[in-house]
Amino acid sequence: MLFLFLLFTKLNVFGCIFKNFMIDFSRMILNWNWYKIIVKKL
Repeated sequence: MLFLFLLFTKLNVFGCIFKNFMIDFSRMILNWNWYKIIVKKL
């Protein structure tokens, strides 16, 4: 839950960088879920 706190405290440069990292990280997880779904269908 600490990462959620850091995600919402984006008032400084580190906050903005961290927010962008979390967006990319969640996109990567979504892509990984799609990858697993495709593999299951093969």
